[in-house]
Amino acid sequence: MKTIIIFLMIFLISFSFNGCIKTNITSPNNDIQESEITNEGGNAMPYQEYDNILLSVLNNEKPFINAKDETVYLKNYKPLSKYPEDTDYFERENVFVPSKYAFVDLDKDGQNELVISELPNGDTYLILHKLNDKVYGYSLYVRWFEELKVDGTFLSSGGAFSHNYNNISFDGNKYNISTFAKFDFVGDEEKPSSNKYGFEPNYDKSVFEIDGKKVSFKEIVEFEEEWENRPEVDWIKLK
Repeated sequence: MKTIIIFLMIFLISFSFNGCIKTNITSPNNDIQESEITNEGGNAMPYQEYDNILLSVLNNEKPFINAKDETVYLKNYKPLSKYPEDTDYFERENVFVPSKYAFVDLDKDGQNELVISELPNGDTYLILHKLNDKVYGYSLYVRWFEELKVDGTFLSSGGAFSHNYNNISFDGNKYNISTFAKFDFVGDEEKPSSNKYGFEPNYDKSVFEIDGKKVSFKEIVEFEEEWENRPEVDWIKLK
């Protein structure tokens, strides 16, 4: 009888010990699990933990600081915008209505920004940027923030044949747009062409620049083609 009890105790101790080992092996990283979101193509996209903080703003669980240094929830936010040549912000009459969003590291600091779009029903983008324990929000009119690429570059448009290629950086509740390439085409009406612009460029009036240096029409067209082929961000539609 004693022998049976001893064997039974050994079995129970062994089972408990193995269970502890198994638990320690399978769950050491419970607090470091990788979250996922799904883009329009249905693909899983890993994102970093601080992105959850930005999503909490999108979900109206956390406020952000706007361009006037006011704390506001997204559901109450009326976009604050300004034209590039202006210093003062103007406030839109109606609130921002999010349609889709994307994560992208716009300022190359290793941390994603959350870009929220109103398209196709609105005309504004809202960029959420986390700095320390605060989230800042910046509004950009759609013409100033087009064709956002995975590398964080984007286009601002002044018309069919006039646009800039830009980067953006942030400083508290302010942002700064820097232009690394310019395309401002003015046709020479005395020189018809089979190109898509219909004329050869008037070099006295056109502006073609890359990294602050003047370039030829051929060089800027080659740059445009290369930039157009860069992958765009994956937008996630809101239900």
